[in-house]
Amino acid sequence: MADIEQKRIFLIASGNEQLCSFFESFIKNNIQHSTIFTAADGMEALFKVDNVFPHVIIVDPSITKVNAFDVVGRLL
Repeated sequence: MADIEQKRIFLIASGNEQLCSFFESFIKNNIQHSTIFTAADGMEALFKVDNVFPHVIIVDPSITKVNAFDVVGRLL
């Protein structure tokens, strides 16, 4: 098993369960040593970004509580 330093960490922010499942399956099947976290809304996504430090963030434009543009803006 890979150490956490060798893993690729992904965060998927979407309230759409089908979209999350699609991206999770794609990542698991195509990227070795991946760890995937999900967030159901923008607030949860920002919390996880501060605590998980993902390498890649996939943000659904229709997320709630904090919209996708504000989430991305806070990351920059």
